[in-house]
Amino acid sequence: ESDAGGDAGGGGDAPQVQQEQGGGVDAATADRLVILRDHISAYPQSYEAHHEYVELLRKAAGAAHDDEEAGQLWVLLSGARESFAKEFPLSEALWLEWVEDCEKRGEERAIGSLLERAVGDYPTPALWKRRMEHERKQGRSAAEVRAIAEAAVRSCGADVANGAVLWEEFADFEKEALGRLEGDADREDQRERVRGIYKRALGLPMVGLKCLHQGFLAFEGLGEESPSSPLSQTLEVSLDELESRETYEDGLSKSDNSQDATLEVFQKYLKYENKYGDPGRVVSLFQRLVCRFPCHDPCWDAFGKYVENQMQDKEFARETYVRAARNCPWSPQLWARALATSEGPECRPSQEELLNTSLSNALLVQSLTQQSALDLLLVRADALRRAARMEELRQFFRFAWDKLCTLFPDYRDDTFQLARYWARMESPEVATKMWQEMAGRYGSTCPVWLAWVDFELHHGGPASVKAARAIFQKAHSKCSEIAAKWRAFEGEYGSAESAAQAYRKTSLINFSLMAAEAPRQVEAEVPKPTKRKKPATKKKIEKKRAKKRAKAPQRGSAGMLVPRQVGRKSKLQL
Repeated sequence: ESDAGGDAGGGGDAPQVQQEQGGGVDAATADRLVILRDHISAYPQSYEAHHEYVELLRKAAGAAHDDEEAGQLWVLLSGARESFAKEFPLSEALWLEWVEDCEKRGEERAIGSLLERAVGDYPTPALWKRRMEHERKQGRSAAEVRAIAEAAVRSCGADVANGAVLWEEFADFEKEALGRLEGDADREDQRERVRGIYKRALGLPMVGLKCLHQGFLAFEGLGEESPSSPLSQTLEVSLDELESRETYEDGLSKSDNSQDATLEVFQKYLKYENKYGDPGRVVSLFQRLVCRFPCHDPCWDAFGKYVENQMQDKEFARETYVRAARNCPWSPQLWARALATSEGPECRPSQEELLNTSLSNALLVQSLTQQSALDLLLVRADALRRAARMEELRQFFRFAWDKLCTLFPDYRDDTFQLARYWARMESPEVATKMWQEMAGRYGSTCPVWLAWVDFELHHGGPASVKAARAIFQKAHSKCSEIAAKWRAFEGEYGSAESAAQAYRKTSLINFSLMAAEAPRQVEAEVPKPTKRKKPATKKKIEKKRAKKRAKAPQRGSAGMLVPRQVGRKSKLQL
């Protein structure tokens, strides 16, 4: 990730580092930590600085000589991790390290919330399994653990390479719950629940299906080669489907593949799953893709579009786009979709919070163009209009204009997209005043006048024709395009007299322009006359022929060239 400039926010949260004489922090490490702390404070979106800072603090905390020093370093490390997680999604390895450190310090209460955040950032089978294990140890109710297990298999249960570990954990939990039941009816219901988990798992093409099937046979008290297994046919079908995916899985497992080669394998794999699989498998493969390439925005764009357009799951689409914007904060398109799918009071974070986050993100601000910034702001404006929050909308338009002028000091609304939208939300009097101000600012150009006319005709009410005619009368001398538009306008809306008046006023201008250009056009189009030669006289023709005969070579009786005497020497005339 590239460094981002100073006022991005988060710098005030950078932990403080003091040099320790002796102990786990040597002088060189302490100096480096101070440098990194100051760099993060100035550039809070420097991924490499955050990562190095956390690694150095973790190493120092592990080498601490006493509990007091270790406690101080742990506080610094926790703060550094929180700052890191605030700016960027942490990787699977970073989350697992954080959880491991909390376990060593006995901070069990913090682990649950950490794992919940972890699967939000990186929903991998390893993190989901770790969360399921933790919740089981904490003595949660069966319903709570079951809900987490269902979320886990819904997220990553169809992962061909590693999804089986989640189903094993789920089945173990339900079998453990079976052992705590006493009533025959309750036990039989629970046994059916366990069978249902195995049936769902064995119906998916995954690595590790045979181990799952062995677990099912053991649960039913059947031998490994028992022909009476009720799920043997399901297993065979899934193994056949797994075999058809082995080529793609082998391609993804190659460690020496380039990024482009791996992306090409994913692309082919996704097309295959979309054709022969079901949406759950496609989503699972997309999850693997974005966890493998979290900073490749085309992957997130394809994932979001599939969820939004193919599955038509608005909440899942919102979650996907919010994750996408956190992983690729420089992408205006991903932020725009995150905002669009976060419309509504029930969304958390709210659309307004997301917009403020995006506009304060230095990586995004660096990549914004005037149009992409306007597009982001208009997403929020659209939501306010649909919610009929008109006063807030008018205030937001003022905020949007100020923000655009702040982001782009030379900002010009050449398309007048924001001006049209804003004026339409105001009263006719205020709208007219706005357009007058715009005409005063950009009056030397044609677009502002044409945009004003267009606004009056579409939103000006009963007096719109009269107002549009007044604009034409005032601006027709600005350029020939306005003059032509006025004539067309009078033909469509005006009387014969008003059409004639428009023609008279604009024709004079056209005539004067043509008169100025006519001499240049004539001079360019008419070719210059060429000088003709006088015809040759008969005497000149005869003289010319005599010269040619004198120069011609003489031939003998056989037609051979013969020498011709020139003074005392002879030479061959060719």
